[in-house]
Amino acid sequence: MASAQQVHSKRDVTTTPLQALTLFNSDTVFSWSQALAGRVIREAGVDESAQLDRLYQILFSRNPDETEKATLLAFLVSHEKVIRAKAEDGKLSIAIPIGLKDTLTLDPIRAATFVDLVHVVVNSNDFIYRF
Repeated sequence: MASAQQVHSKRDVTTTPLQALTLFNSDTVFSWSQALAGRVIREAGVDESAQLDRLYQILFSRNPDETEKATLLAFLVSHEKVIRAKAEDGKLSIAIPIGLKDTLTLDPIRAATFVDLVHVVVNSNDFIYRF
């Protein structure tokens, strides 16, 4: 953090663990992740492989490699189980993607899982925030 005792024309570029925690817990970043998830679903359709490709194209200007894609698909499967279990217990309110016209055919649990995946990828080291 810049010293308040000195005049600064700009803040130094920094990336800190506190920054990552702040961004991960930020309502703004989470809302942005919901909107990005909606955009990805609109543009890529219902094919999850195409959704992951589109997400990476938007965020990183490349497609995920096979290892990344396998990890992301495994996250979707395992995290969906967690969300379903919590939703059945009534202990969870889910956040579905924003900006979709047809949400009737959308599985809300799977959609919420995708929002969480987008939120994780946006907070990854590859997608770094610099202030």
